[in-house]
Amino acid sequence: MSPISKSLNKHFCELRVFPDDQLRFNVRVSMAGKAFVEGGFKNPDEAHRRGVVIMLAMNGMQRQD
Repeated sequence: MSPISKSLNKHFCELRVFPDDQLRFNVRVSMAGKAFVEGGFKNPDEAHRRGVVIMLAMNGMQRQD
């Protein structure tokens, strides 16, 4: 892998929400060559919010309430 590809892969982030066969929503987060999938959400907004939390955790940030 070239140095440019490694650099792009390190900073690339994708958050994707998609439905399953039972019309529950799943979220897939890809970041720095790692991926995480979580599913069973009732609506896409809930899945998206969880994806953002996952993305922040993967990036080393913690949620503060």
